[in-house]
Amino acid sequence: MSSYLALKAADNLAKDYDEYVKQRSWIGPDVIYNTLKPFITRAQKLLDIGIGTGLSSIQFHKSGVKVYGLDGSQEMLKECAKKNFAEEVVLCDLLSSEFPFKQTKFNFIITYGVFHIIGFIEPILKEVSLRLSENGIFAFSIVENDPLLTEEYEPEKIDGVFVFRNNPSGILNYCHNDSYVRRLINKANLELLEKKSILAFHDVEEKRKVIFSLYVCRNSGTDQFTAITDIST
Repeated sequence: MSSYLALKAADNLAKDYDEYVKQRSWIGPDVIYNTLKPFITRAQKLLDIGIGTGLSSIQFHKSGVKVYGLDGSQEMLKECAKKNFAEEVVLCDLLSSEFPFKQTKFNFIITYGVFHIIGFIEPILKEVSLRLSENGIFAFSIVENDPLLTEEYEPEKIDGVFVFRNNPSGILNYCHNDSYVRRLINKANLELLEKKSILAFHDVEEKRKVIFSLYVCRNSGTDQFTAITDIST
């Protein structure tokens, strides 16, 4: 139900989304692009998981990278399509669907501002491991579990995942601890190149700040993925 509520909220916000985040210091797209810019060469491909209106990947397009995108919100994809920069965008349930583009290897895969509304991110890391080219780069953000910043979050059944119900919307927000994320990175045979903190969201009216941790990883050269088995029963 929470995923339905989150997608419904995204649909409702889609037309005003770009202006909404602009007013709230949404600097992540610039940080991701500037971080990955040294790896960009000609004729590369990027997959944006949770592409939304395209804010996180449009700069890559301007640098000559071919952009493909997935999102669960039809209205967000409509707004993205209006910008006419992506090669292809596909409506996809990130929680339960197998990802498309099975025959395509991507030089970059990015997921920004998505994992804080998804608790169990292991299946997405598996899809990434299957679609990332050798030496390809995967960059993603999480809200990291910090007792000083996420004290209202409660432990989930999955070790390393914590949840907070955003009342009155009913949307579930998640944070993940660093050890859980690093285990997933290792299972996906990715090499962690860099980790940094970003002031992802600053709502002056609500006096609320959200800090994202950005992880930048490189494919170690194998498509194998070993499932994590530390889910509580």
